[in-house]
Amino acid sequence: MDAQAFQDQGTVRYCHGCGADNEQGLRIKSYWDSDEAIASWLAQPHHCGGTKQNLNGGIIASLIDCHSLNLAIAHAYKQEQRPMGSTPRIGYVTANLNVSYVKPTPFACAHHQNRGPQGMGPLHVDRRR
Repeated sequence: MDAQAFQDQGTVRYCHGCGADNEQGLRIKSYWDSDEAIASWLAQPHHCGGTKQNLNGGIIASLIDCHSLNLAIAHAYKQEQRPMGSTPRIGYVTANLNVSYVKPTPFACAHHQNRGPQGMGPLHVDRRR
């Protein structure tokens, strides 16, 4: 796994979900692990939704959005064989995000995984203390 997160390489510094410089944000971290991108994030008790056992749906959407956006940026830099954050800067915004919630997401697991630029893997969140 790459040592430095996508978010720490100067692309989206102040975003609420993924900005490394946003102390009040979620601060999700995404990394290359071979050809896959892995994201990690630690849920806090105030991220609950409805009950203390479940994660808020807006937080889930933010995690999906921020990991996907940073993966798209990292993938573009990788395709151009340039370091992330180098000029000219590559940047994207989310045009559309539709999340269908099937059932509540418990504070049970450790991380969100994306199986490459085209597909989203399962969302897992940890409530370690």
